[in-house]
Amino acid sequence: MGRAIRRAGLSTFLGEYFLDALRHTLSIVLPVWFLLDTGKAVYLPFGLGILLIGLTDLPGTVRDKLRTAIWSLGTLAVAALTLAFSLPHWWAMQVFWIAGSFVLCLFGAGGTRLGLVGTMCLILAIFIYGLSPNDPLTFTFWIFLGALWYHALSVLQVLIFPFRSLKQALFECLDASAALLSAKSLCYDTQTSLAEAYSETVEAQRRLAMKQEQVRHLLLSDPKIKHAQSGKGEYWLHMGLAVMELFEQINAIHFDYDHLRNVLDGETLHRLSRLIHRLSRITAKLALASLFRTAQSEKNIARELDKVMLQLQVIANAQHSSLPGSAGAVPEILNNAEAIVLLLGRLSRRDQQLLMPDINPYAFLPQTGFKWAGLSSAVKTYRSQWRYALRIAIVFGLLWLPVSVFHFGNYGYWIFLTVIVVSRPNFGQSWQRNLQRVWGTLAGLSIGVLTWYVLAGTVWTWIMASIFLFGFFWLQRSRYGFAVASISAAVVLLFAGEQGISFALVAERLLDTLIGCGAALVAAYLFPVWERRRLRILIGLLVQKQLDYLQAITRFTGEAGDLTRLRLARKAASASVATYADAIAQALVEPGHRRLDVPLLFSLRELGYRINAVLVGLALEAEKTPQVFTTEQVLSVRSNLEQMVTIIDRGSGKETKPETDNLVAGATGWDLLQQLTDRLLAVVSDADKRYARPRT
Repeated sequence: MGRAIRRAGLSTFLGEYFLDALRHTLSIVLPVWFLLDTGKAVYLPFGLGILLIGLTDLPGTVRDKLRTAIWSLGTLAVAALTLAFSLPHWWAMQVFWIAGSFVLCLFGAGGTRLGLVGTMCLILAIFIYGLSPNDPLTFTFWIFLGALWYHALSVLQVLIFPFRSLKQALFECLDASAALLSAKSLCYDTQTSLAEAYSETVEAQRRLAMKQEQVRHLLLSDPKIKHAQSGKGEYWLHMGLAVMELFEQINAIHFDYDHLRNVLDGETLHRLSRLIHRLSRITAKLALASLFRTAQSEKNIARELDKVMLQLQVIANAQHSSLPGSAGAVPEILNNAEAIVLLLGRLSRRDQQLLMPDINPYAFLPQTGFKWAGLSSAVKTYRSQWRYALRIAIVFGLLWLPVSVFHFGNYGYWIFLTVIVVSRPNFGQSWQRNLQRVWGTLAGLSIGVLTWYVLAGTVWTWIMASIFLFGFFWLQRSRYGFAVASISAAVVLLFAGEQGISFALVAERLLDTLIGCGAALVAAYLFPVWERRRLRILIGLLVQKQLDYLQAITRFTGEAGDLTRLRLARKAASASVATYADAIAQALVEPGHRRLDVPLLFSLRELGYRINAVLVGLALEAEKTPQVFTTEQVLSVRSNLEQMVTIIDRGSGKETKPETDNLVAGATGWDLLQQLTDRLLAVVSDADKRYARPRT
C-alpha cells in the first residue's frame, strides 16, 4: 500500500499536468508581481491574457503549439477589436453577442484545439465587456501581450523538452492498459458477476482508446520523430508502436468465461486471476518508469517479470488437475500472458531492441487538423456543433439586454462566463458540468471566506491565492469540480485583497453561478443534442466495423497479407465499441433515460465487445501462422453481420434464427464467434420488432 502511494505521488509530481500548472502559475504571478511593484496598472489585462489563453495550451508538438498561437492570437485580435468598436452602441453589442458567440462556438467543428481557441476568445470578450475599461484598445493590447508572452513560453518549453507530452501520453496509455488488464482479471474471479466484469472491461477499453489516439497524434505528427533515423526520435517511435502492440495482446485474452468458470477448479481460476492482476501491477510500474526511468526500476520490473514466468510454469504444470473441456483454453491464456510478459520486458529495457510489426505507422495518424476545403463535410458531420453554437448565441442574445439594463450587481458578466464554461454540445456533458460547477463554487466560496478570515491582512493571503490558482490549472483537465473550487477560492481572496471581504461579493458570485447554470441547462434542454437518438446509428456502425474487420482478416489470410490494412480495420472496429459505450454512458444521464431499455443496451454493448475481442484474437493468430479459414465459417459469420446491418439500417420483416440464451460450452475461436454473432443477430432482430420505427 505504501509503495502504491509513493508511486502515485511520483506520477503526480513528475507528470505533465503538475509541471504545466506550475509553469502557468509562475508565468502569471511573476510578471504581475513585477508590474505591481513598478506601479503599472496594466497588470490586470496582462495577467488575464496569460490566464485564459493558457487554457488553450493542450499537449502537442512544436507545430501544434505554433498553430494554436497563430489561431488564438489572430482570433483574439479580431474579436477584441470588434468588441472595442461595438462597446459604445447597445445595438452593436447585441449583434456582437449573437453573431460573435455563434461564430466562435463553431470553431469546435475544427477539433478540440480550435474549439478551445474559440471558447477562450469568447471568454476574453466577456471579461473586456464586464470590466469596462476606459480605453478598450489599450486594455486589449495588454491582453494580447499577455497571450503572446504565454505562447512564447509554451513554444520554448517544447523546443527544450520536445518529448515531454509524448512521455505523459505513454504513461497514461500504459496506465490505462494496466486498468484493462485488471478488469480482465475479474473474468476469472467467481466473486464477481460476469456482467460486472464485462462492464468494467468495456469501460477500461473505452478509456484506453482515447489515450491511444493521443499517443498516435503526438508520436506520428512530430517531424523530429518522423524523420529520425536513430537516437531519441527512433526510440520513442518504437516505444509508441510497442505500446500499441501491447493493446493487441491484452485484447486477445478472451474466451467463454462462463464455461471456464464451470469447468476449471477454484484454485486454477484463482491462479489465473492473480496472474493477470500481477501483469496489471507490472504494467502500472512500467507506466511510472516511462516518466522517470532508472536502472533500479528496470531491475525491479525484470524481477517481477521473472516471477510471472515462474507463475506461468506453475499453472501449466497444475493443468493435470483441471476438469475435461479446459485443455484448449488454459494453454491459450498462458500463451497470451507469456507474449505480454515478453513485450513488457522489451518495453522496460531502454537498451532492448524492440521488434516492430511490418506496418506503415503513419497510416494511423489521427486526422485532427482543420482544412477549409473540408468545410462542407464538416457542416454535415458536426451538426451537433451547429446546434450548440445556435444555443449559445440565443442565450447570450436573450441575457445581454436584461443584464446590461438591470445591472445584476457589479459582476453580472459572471453569468455569461458560467453559461459558456458549463455548456457542452450534448446534454449529458452539460448536466455533469453544471453539477460540478455548483458544488465547486459552493465549496470554493466557503474555503475562500474561511482562508480570508484566518489570514486577512498578511502576505499569506496572496500566497494562498496563488496556490489556489495553481490548483485550478492542475485540476481543470481531470477534476473539474475541484478546479472550480480552487478558482472560486482564489477569486474571493483576490477581490477581497483589493476591496475587502463582503457578503455582497460572495452572494453575487453564487447567485450569478446559479443563474448561469440554470440558463445553460434550460437552453440545453430546449435545443438538445440527445445521445439516445444516436444509439441505433452507433450500434449499426459497430456491427459494420466488425464486418469490415472480418473481411480484412479473410483478405489478409487469402492474399499477400497487408498488415497495415488489417491493423487499421482493428483500430476502427475497437473505436466503434468505445464510441457506443460512451454514447450509452451519456444517454443514461439525459432526461427520459428511464424510458430506455437499459438491459438491452448493455447486452448489445457486451456482445459487441466480445465479438470484437474474438476477432482481435483471430487476427493475431492469423498474423503468427497465416491460414485459410473454411468458407462455411466465414460465410456464416459474415451473413449474420450483414443481416444485422440491414435490420439496423432499414428494418427487416424476415424471420431470423431463434435466440440462444446459452452459448455452447467450451466454444473458442470461430465457433465462439459464430455463436456470439448468432446471439447478437437474435437480440437485434427482437429489438427491431419491439421498437420498430415507422417505415416509409
